[in-house]
Amino acid sequence: MTPLPPRTRYLVCATRPRIKPELLRDTIAELAKGNCYVHVVLPAVLPSTMPLSAYPPRLAERLEELRVTAERAVREPMRRGRIEIMPCRSVQSAIGQAIEEGMPDEIVLVGAAPWRLRRALRHVAPFRVVAERTSAPPPVAPGERTPAPVSLPAYAPRRRTGTPPAA
Repeated sequence: MTPLPPRTRYLVCATRPRIKPELLRDTIAELAKGNCYVHVVLPAVLPSTMPLSAYPPRLAERLEELRVTAERAVREPMRRGRIEIMPCRSVQSAIGQAIEEGMPDEIVLVGAAPWRLRRALRHVAPFRVVAERTSAPPPVAPGERTPAPVSLPAYAPRRRTGTPPAA
């Protein structure tokens, strides 16, 4: 009997509460094949002027929708995992709190990730960013020209004319 390969640990973190739930679901489904453990963190980023325990109801609704989507993506095919909404001051601090519980084999950021966050994670663990895909521009038919970019005239300051005011 051959032993199972070691369980792969993924830390999936949404970078914004407004990401599409389908993007989170598809990312978890793509990652979690085989023997793995998926820890999903949904940061509730709050400014320092607000207490961490009191995030606004609209933010709570969006994060709850993402939590339900992540729960279905993890639990349906009988995967092991954990999903949590984490009140914090930044996405980076949420990832730091999640890493304290156990170092993942890979960190997956879902949504746009600023360069500061990427730079901070560079030495922590391997990571990748799964961003929302934008639609491509419509194809141009053969023989049809694309519109030329509009060029605006260069700014030239006005020259002062006339005599200076009398003192």
